Amino acid sequence: MSIRTLSAETIARWELDAGEICVHGVSLELSMGGEIELHSHPNGQLMYCPLGGVTVYSESGTWVAGPQRAVWISPGTRHWVHAASSASLRNLLVRKNLIPQLPEYSCALSVAPLARELILTAVDGPRIFASGSRADRVLKLLVAELREDPAGTIQLPQPRDRRILRICQGLQENPADDRSLEQYADIAGASARTLSRLFVRETGMTFSQWRRMLRFVAALEHLANGRAVSQVAALVGYDSASAFIEGFRLTFGQTPGQYLGDH
Repeated sequence: MSIRTLSAETIARWELDAGEICVHGVSLELSMGGEIELHSHPNGQLMYCPLGGVTVYSESGTWVAGPQRAVWISPGTRHWVHAASSASLRNLLVRKNLIPQLPEYSCALSVAPLARELILTAVDGPRIFASGSRADRVLKLLVAELREDPAGTIQLPQPRDRRILRICQGLQENPADDRSLEQYADIAGASARTLSRLFVRETGMTFSQWRRMLRFVAALEHLANGRAVSQVAALVGYDSASAFIEGFRLTFGQTPGQYLGDH
């Protein structure tokens, strides 16, 4: 059954029930618009989507997990997850001492076909972890196959001020919303001038820059789910596919297809 909202309390209860285990695989299906609330784990987390895509938000960065890219979330990192379209999630929670080769910081990881199969095998593998076992060998080979993808980290700072947070949450629900700050003033409870200043102070970006980056993030989720570029461009507020592709290329230095690793 697809999940619409997974609460931080439910996650904490799952981890308490799991106890002190070294490796914990969790498979989830998120529905369109589904979310996993803000939370953290004492262990490291490898998040992967064999089908569809999700966006992982944290204070240190934003990542899109999909068929060609996983996300490594370092222990203790507070994060939340959003699925613009339905997505299959495969999560592997692992004690950091078992995989010291992975970075101390959260990052995106490239996933080649072999790594994909190893992730799926590890998630479905035993929770009781013995040195030298098949599960041990699978995990070691998986780590050897993963490569950090610096291009996979997107800077989309999340604001704390409640006034612009209302705007950002609305845009995350509907990236195509093209209202100006003047039009948002009543909703946010502040003047356009105040909102403009707050956006720069809270995110380091202007309102237009933040919305454009959010649209690209949402587009990557939809593209990872197999939607056509023309359809995705309209969903995130672009008049044409060519305008969307050119804007993406100017921002990231490559087309959406190249970014996602399409062949």
